Amino acid sequence: MRYAIANMILAGLLLFIAACSGQTPAGPTTQPPTPQPATWMLTGRVTTTTGVAVSGATVTVLDGPNAGRRAVADTSGRYVFTDRLQAGGFSVRADDPTAASLIKGITLTNDATLDFQLPRAILTFEGELQFITRTDGAYDIRALASNTGDACATNIAGTTTITSTATTATLTFPWTLAGTVRPGERVAYTFGPASVAQVTSIGSAGTYTTRFSFASAVCL
Repeated sequence: MRYAIANMILAGLLLFIAACSGQTPAGPTTQPPTPQPATWMLTGRVTTTTGVAVSGATVTVLDGPNAGRRAVADTSGRYVFTDRLQAGGFSVRADDPTAASLIKGITLTNDATLDFQLPRAILTFEGELQFITRTDGAYDIRALASNTGDACATNIAGTTTITSTATTATLTFPWTLAGTVRPGERVAYTFGPASVAQVTSIGSAGTYTTRFSFASAVCL
Protein backbone atom coordinates (compact mmCIF):
# COMPACT_ATOMS: atom_id res chain seq x y z
CA MET A 1 0.00 0.00 0.00
CA ARG A 2 2.85 2.37 0.75
CA TYR A 3 4.29 1.57 -2.71
CA ALA A 4 1.08 2.59 -4.47
CA ILE A 5 0.84 5.88 -2.52
CA ALA A 6 4.43 6.73 -3.38
CA ASN A 7 3.72 6.16 -7.09
CA MET A 8 0.67 8.44 -6.94
CA ILE A 9 2.67 11.22 -5.28
CA LEU A 10 5.41 10.91 -7.91
CA ALA A 11 2.92 11.06 -10.82
CA GLY A 12 1.27 14.13 -9.33
CA LEU A 13 4.64 15.83 -8.96
CA LEU A 14 5.51 15.17 -12.61
CA LEU A 15 2.18 16.61 -13.80
CA PHE A 16 2.76 19.70 -11.70
CA ILE A 17 6.24 20.24 -13.19
CA ALA A 18 4.90 19.88 -16.75
CA ALA A 19 2.11 22.37 -16.09
CA CYS A 20 4.50 24.92 -14.64
CA SER A 21 6.89 24.67 -17.58
CA GLY A 22 4.14 25.67 -20.09
CA GLN A 23 5.18 22.98 -22.59
CA THR A 24 2.59 21.48 -24.92
CA PRO A 25 2.96 18.43 -27.14
CA ALA A 26 4.24 19.17 -30.69
CA GLY A 27 1.50 19.13 -33.39
CA PRO A 28 1.56 19.02 -37.24
CA THR A 29 3.11 22.04 -39.03
CA THR A 30 1.65 23.78 -42.14
CA GLN A 31 3.70 25.32 -44.97
CA PRO A 32 2.83 28.85 -46.13
CA PRO A 33 1.16 28.93 -49.60
CA THR A 34 3.51 29.29 -52.58
CA PRO A 35 3.11 32.78 -54.08
CA GLN A 36 1.67 32.71 -57.62
CA PRO A 37 3.56 34.59 -60.39
CA ALA A 38 2.02 37.84 -61.58
CA THR A 39 0.07 37.54 -64.85
CA TRP A 40 -1.09 40.20 -67.29
CA MET A 41 -3.12 40.59 -70.47
CA LEU A 42 -1.38 41.11 -73.83
CA THR A 43 -3.32 42.33 -76.85
CA GLY A 44 -2.67 44.29 -80.03
CA ARG A 45 -3.36 44.65 -83.73
CA VAL A 46 -1.62 43.22 -86.80
CA THR A 47 -1.73 45.34 -89.97
CA THR A 48 0.35 45.98 -93.05
CA THR A 49 2.54 49.05 -93.07
CA THR A 50 -0.26 50.83 -94.93
CA GLY A 51 -2.77 50.05 -92.16
CA VAL A 52 -4.66 47.15 -93.77
CA ALA A 53 -5.79 44.56 -91.20
CA VAL A 54 -4.02 41.19 -91.53
CA SER A 55 -6.84 38.80 -90.68
CA GLY A 56 -5.71 35.37 -89.51
CA ALA A 57 -2.17 36.43 -88.61
CA THR A 58 -0.60 34.24 -85.93
CA VAL A 59 1.08 35.88 -82.93
CA THR A 60 3.45 33.57 -81.01
CA VAL A 61 5.50 33.96 -77.82
CA LEU A 62 8.97 32.64 -78.67
CA ASP A 63 10.72 32.32 -75.30
CA GLY A 64 10.47 32.78 -71.55
CA PRO A 65 7.82 31.24 -69.27
CA ASN A 66 5.10 31.82 -71.89
CA ALA A 67 6.99 30.18 -74.79
CA GLY A 68 4.69 28.54 -77.35
CA ARG A 69 1.56 30.49 -76.45
CA ARG A 70 -0.35 31.69 -79.52
CA ALA A 71 -3.14 34.03 -80.52
CA VAL A 72 -4.82 34.59 -83.91
CA ALA A 73 -5.85 37.98 -85.29
CA ASP A 74 -9.54 38.49 -86.10
CA THR A 75 -10.96 40.18 -89.21
CA SER A 76 -9.96 43.59 -87.85
CA GLY A 77 -6.42 42.39 -87.22
CA ARG A 78 -6.86 42.40 -83.44
CA TYR A 79 -5.46 39.61 -81.30
CA VAL A 80 -5.62 38.84 -77.58
CA PHE A 81 -4.03 36.16 -75.44
CA THR A 82 -7.16 34.94 -73.68
CA ASP A 83 -5.06 33.25 -70.97
CA ARG A 84 -3.05 35.81 -69.07
CA LEU A 85 0.73 35.74 -69.55
CA GLN A 86 3.34 35.60 -66.82
CA ALA A 87 5.24 38.80 -66.16
CA GLY A 88 8.75 39.16 -67.54
CA GLY A 89 10.67 39.83 -70.71
CA PHE A 90 10.19 37.77 -73.88
CA SER A 91 10.00 37.93 -77.68
CA VAL A 92 6.80 37.85 -79.74
CA ARG A 93 6.51 37.07 -83.47
CA ALA A 94 3.67 37.94 -85.88
CA ASP A 95 3.35 35.70 -88.97
CA ASP A 96 1.13 35.66 -92.03
CA PRO A 97 1.62 33.92 -95.41
CA THR A 98 0.92 37.18 -97.26
CA ALA A 99 3.49 39.30 -95.43
CA ALA A 100 6.92 39.24 -93.84
CA SER A 101 7.27 37.97 -90.27
CA LEU A 102 8.16 40.49 -87.59
CA ILE A 103 9.61 39.91 -84.10
CA LYS A 104 9.31 42.36 -81.21
CA GLY A 105 10.49 42.23 -77.61
CA ILE A 106 8.40 43.21 -74.62
CA THR A 107 8.81 43.32 -70.83
CA LEU A 108 5.39 42.58 -69.35
CA THR A 109 4.84 44.32 -66.01
CA ASN A 110 1.21 45.31 -66.53
CA ASP A 111 -1.60 44.81 -69.05
CA ALA A 112 -0.03 45.84 -72.35
CA THR A 113 -0.64 46.43 -76.07
CA LEU A 114 1.84 45.30 -78.72
CA ASP A 115 1.04 46.21 -82.35
CA PHE A 116 2.71 44.83 -85.47
CA GLN A 117 3.01 46.48 -88.91
CA LEU A 118 4.05 43.75 -91.34
CA PRO A 119 5.82 44.69 -94.58
CA ARG A 120 4.42 43.01 -97.69
CA ALA A 121 5.81 42.41 -101.18
CA ILE A 122 3.48 43.14 -104.12
CA LEU A 123 4.47 41.59 -107.44
CA THR A 124 3.05 42.74 -110.76
CA PHE A 125 3.80 41.36 -114.22
CA GLU A 126 3.81 43.81 -117.07
CA GLY A 127 4.81 44.63 -120.62
CA GLU A 128 4.89 42.62 -123.80
CA LEU A 129 6.46 39.19 -124.07
CA GLN A 130 9.79 38.98 -125.86
CA PHE A 131 10.61 35.92 -127.96
CA ILE A 132 14.35 35.32 -128.05
CA THR A 133 15.70 32.92 -130.68
CA ARG A 134 17.96 30.19 -129.36
CA THR A 135 20.82 28.55 -131.21
CA ASP A 136 18.70 25.40 -131.66
CA GLY A 137 15.92 27.39 -133.40
CA ALA A 138 13.49 27.30 -130.44
CA TYR A 139 12.50 30.38 -128.45
CA ASP A 140 13.01 31.54 -124.89
CA ILE A 141 10.23 33.85 -123.74
CA ARG A 142 10.93 36.78 -121.48
CA ALA A 143 8.61 38.97 -119.39
CA LEU A 144 8.98 41.65 -116.73
CA ALA A 145 8.02 41.68 -113.06
CA SER A 146 8.21 44.48 -110.50
CA ASN A 147 7.82 44.70 -106.74
CA THR A 148 5.67 47.64 -105.68
CA GLY A 149 5.45 46.60 -102.02
CA ASP A 150 7.71 47.33 -99.04
CA ALA A 151 9.14 43.84 -98.40
CA CYS A 152 11.43 41.62 -100.41
CA ALA A 153 9.83 38.90 -102.57
CA THR A 154 11.48 35.47 -102.43
CA ASN A 155 10.71 31.89 -103.54
CA ILE A 156 8.96 33.19 -106.64
CA ALA A 157 7.37 30.63 -108.96
CA GLY A 158 4.45 30.56 -111.35
CA THR A 159 2.95 29.59 -114.67
CA THR A 160 2.33 31.80 -117.68
CA THR A 161 -0.36 30.94 -120.22
CA ILE A 162 -0.26 32.50 -123.68
CA THR A 163 -3.53 32.58 -125.63
CA SER A 164 -3.68 33.27 -129.38
CA THR A 165 -6.12 35.96 -130.48
CA ALA A 166 -6.58 34.37 -133.91
CA THR A 167 -6.80 30.65 -133.11
CA THR A 168 -7.49 30.53 -129.34
CA ALA A 169 -4.60 28.07 -129.05
CA THR A 170 -2.86 28.19 -125.68
CA LEU A 171 0.64 27.47 -124.42
CA THR A 172 1.40 27.15 -120.69
CA PHE A 173 4.90 27.32 -119.22
CA PRO A 174 6.01 26.85 -115.60
CA TRP A 175 8.87 29.00 -114.37
CA THR A 176 10.81 30.07 -111.28
CA LEU A 177 12.59 33.31 -110.53
CA ALA A 178 15.81 32.86 -108.60
CA GLY A 179 16.96 35.29 -105.95
CA THR A 180 15.13 38.16 -104.31
CA VAL A 181 13.19 41.06 -105.80
CA ARG A 182 13.58 44.10 -103.59
CA PRO A 183 10.99 46.88 -103.19
CA GLY A 184 10.93 49.10 -106.26
CA GLU A 185 12.99 46.63 -108.29
CA ARG A 186 12.02 45.56 -111.80
CA VAL A 187 13.38 42.26 -113.13
CA ALA A 188 13.08 40.05 -116.19
CA TYR A 189 12.13 36.40 -115.92
CA THR A 190 12.47 33.81 -118.65
CA PHE A 191 10.48 30.69 -119.43
CA GLY A 192 10.23 28.16 -122.25
CA PRO A 193 11.65 27.01 -124.51
CA ALA A 194 8.87 27.12 -127.09
CA SER A 195 9.35 25.26 -130.35
CA VAL A 196 8.89 26.88 -133.73
CA ALA A 197 5.67 24.89 -134.14
CA GLN A 198 4.33 26.16 -130.81
CA VAL A 199 5.12 29.76 -131.61
CA THR A 200 3.52 29.37 -135.05
CA SER A 201 0.36 27.94 -133.47
CA ILE A 202 -0.28 31.06 -131.40
CA GLY A 203 0.57 33.53 -134.17
CA SER A 204 1.80 37.06 -133.71
CA ALA A 205 -1.02 38.42 -131.54
CA GLY A 206 -2.49 37.24 -128.25
CA THR A 207 -2.68 37.73 -124.53
CA TYR A 208 -0.94 36.15 -121.57
CA THR A 209 -1.86 35.57 -117.95
CA THR A 210 0.51 34.73 -115.11
CA ARG A 211 -0.35 32.88 -111.92
CA PHE A 212 2.34 32.94 -109.29
CA SER A 213 3.27 32.49 -105.66
CA PHE A 214 5.99 34.00 -103.54
CA ALA A 215 6.98 34.76 -99.95
CA SER A 216 7.42 38.17 -98.38
CA ALA A 217 10.52 38.70 -96.26
CA VAL A 218 12.12 41.59 -94.42
CA CYS A 219 14.95 42.87 -96.65
CA LEU A 220 18.40 42.45 -95.17
